[in-house]
Amino acid sequence: AEQAAWRDLEEFIEGKRIDAAELAGWRVEVSVRGGGSHACHYFDPKGKRYSRKREVFSALLKLGVQPRPEEVTPQRAYRAAQNRWKNYKTRVPERFGDTFVDRFGTFKGPGYYTGLLIHPVGFQARTVEVVERIGGATSLKLEIRDNEDGDGPEFVIGIPRDLESKDDTEDVVGATPQEAWGRALRVILRDNSPHVPEDEDEMPELTDDNTFKGLYSRRNVTQFFDDKVLQIVEGQPGVLEAAFQGYIFLQNRGKHLEDLRRNRNQRDIKQETKSMHARWEKRLNPARKAEMSETRQHLRSLKKRRKAAIQEEEKHRRAELRERQALEKKKAQLEKKQAQLEKKAQAEESKRRREHERREQARMRELAKLQQRALTEEEREAKKAVGAAVRGIRRELKNSFKKNRAAAATAVQQRFEKDAAPKVVERTPEAELLKNMEAMPAPPPGLACGLLEEASGDSAPPVEGDVTFSDLLEVCLFLRSCRSVVGVPRA
Repeated sequence: AEQAAWRDLEEFIEGKRIDAAELAGWRVEVSVRGGGSHACHYFDPKGKRYSRKREVFSALLKLGVQPRPEEVTPQRAYRAAQNRWKNYKTRVPERFGDTFVDRFGTFKGPGYYTGLLIHPVGFQARTVEVVERIGGATSLKLEIRDNEDGDGPEFVIGIPRDLESKDDTEDVVGATPQEAWGRALRVILRDNSPHVPEDEDEMPELTDDNTFKGLYSRRNVTQFFDDKVLQIVEGQPGVLEAAFQGYIFLQNRGKHLEDLRRNRNQRDIKQETKSMHARWEKRLNPARKAEMSETRQHLRSLKKRRKAAIQEEEKHRRAELRERQALEKKKAQLEKKQAQLEKKAQAEESKRRREHERREQARMRELAKLQQRALTEEEREAKKAVGAAVRGIRRELKNSFKKNRAAAATAVQQRFEKDAAPKVVERTPEAELLKNMEAMPAPPPGLACGLLEEASGDSAPPVEGDVTFSDLLEVCLFLRSCRSVVGVPRA
């Protein structure tokens, strides 16, 4: 049973791309339980017991055993990274390894990556480190931003000035993560530290595990965040194009991608800071511990004095502000009073002007009335004169009409009397009349006794009796008299 369990373990380890030779020194024990079941226990060379094959695999990884590189294409590695990015891009702030991420940032393309690292602009995180200058462990702020030229990243590390205030930081900037951590080391360690070079431009020497001596966390200073963060930001848009230009995915390097799920017992940043501070203090000797205590006390006193100075300055500023406000208030009151006086003067002036205008308007109205009255009198006199003239003209016309009518009536009367007066008829001698009548043509038929009616021979009534000469003469005289009465001029 132990041989079968050993073979199962070897097959499991080989399935994880680790040679079975790495299990040298390990052993397997199989115990029989009640009911015929078996229990397998695995022991490392130091005798530590493991109950599962997965625990054995994790123990080998912690010992530094690296799995064989997996034959994957960049496209496949990028698809896996995209899935991780979709799952974790909104789950911030979150702890990944020793990095407490607040923002993942954005990958901008060429100039913002190397063969093994990606530098997303806008990345913000915190990490715990012991700062000897302030006498304890605290959280440092990490940030990646554009440089002044805008063609590459720069790395910023914010170091608190004391343990109590986290916002009052001293920022150091570097063109690479190593340069930024090298400059931050001068602020983290105390003055005259043996781990800091005397030349300010000289960088501290890297150790075999890519860290600086003096950093309590022993972090890898050649990169700005852990591989757990790197395998997430590898899924950002544009990283696949960077892979064709020289970037290598973690999966193509043969590194094992650790589980990103957070352990329930994993501490937050405050707990991690307290834990690191406690571990660091345990390692200090009494003299060094007293020195750090004095440093913290000195910083606290400096902070109190600085706070008192700030409060005093704020007090003076508020007093000056109150005085300035009082002066401004007094000035505003004077301006208001002056404005009221000016307004009152303007009101009085306006009142006097309106009163003058009213008097002037009254005078103009009185003058207009006088003028209207004078015009009315003149018009009345003119109307009277015109009326008198019209009446005189009418009287004259009436008198002249009467005169003309009387004259016309007189003329008519005279004419009537003249015409109505009997006239002496001059009689022509009969011999002459007969002579004239014989010379006249015969009258047309139907004319008799002055009747001018045309009559045909059939329709004309016969004339009874004989027409004598005297009858004809009488007719002629009658016609002559009628001709004079109707006003027909005589021949």
